[in-house]
Amino acid sequence: MKKIILFGAGFYGQGAYFKMKEQFEILYFADNNLALAGTKLFGIPVIAGQQLREVYSSETDVIICAQAYFEISAQLIEMGITDYYVMLEGFLYHSNKNETMMPVELNQYNYFCKRDAERTILYVQSTECAQLHKMAAMMGEEGYKVFLLYTMACPQTEDSHSAGVYDGIFTFYTVNGIVDFIENSDFDIVHSFDDSDVLTNIVLLTPKHVVVNADRGGQKWVGTVENLVLSYMADARNDGMADTSLDSKGLVEFYESVKKRNVMR
Repeated sequence: MKKIILFGAGFYGQGAYFKMKEQFEILYFADNNLALAGTKLFGIPVIAGQQLREVYSSETDVIICAQAYFEISAQLIEMGITDYYVMLEGFLYHSNKNETMMPVELNQYNYFCKRDAERTILYVQSTECAQLHKMAAMMGEEGYKVFLLYTMACPQTEDSHSAGVYDGIFTFYTVNGIVDFIENSDFDIVHSFDDSDVLTNIVLLTPKHVVVNADRGGQKWVGTVENLVLSYMADARNDGMADTSLDSKGLVEFYESVKKRNVMR
């Protein structure tokens, strides 16, 4: 198992911890907030960024988990660490002297193949969402097989009980990994709970029926050009908007009506 150091003890670093802790030995969190140095996070020691000089070796990989990745990468290079990774929004990239921000996929799952009579839904999310888990539980009670694909925060991050709702949980580190898996698996519906619309637009690259939440809208008031474009694309290309306030029978009717549509991407 490769040993890793997560540079960033905030939201992104904590998300990376839950996403990677089963695959890798996490030695340290590093952070430029000196107030965190000497503390522990999830039982892992937190060191100051400059302390990487003391603990880094060829047997370890450094993964930057922070929005200020450009500044931190310059910091690493100044320390002589020219081979490192960056994790942004749950996606992993590799940089060294020969390549910059090259996507890296660490996971490979067998494609899901359903039985003829099964009804299946793949829920996708970037961060933790209690409303999603509640809806998935409702649909499971209605006889659907429900699955989860996440990019940043898995259910275990806040509520380990939520993981038991799903018939399978998947995570990927690249756009291509997500698209390939969904495109070649037997999911009737892909339901995106991604408020940022990044993940929504990724799953819209597949030929599956993709639906979004009718009551979403946090994205509308953010106001950046990028977010407005993503929101417009998600709204214009989806196959339906689910009213998440519906009861289980209403949701069944909605999903079944979407499945009957012949138009596929």
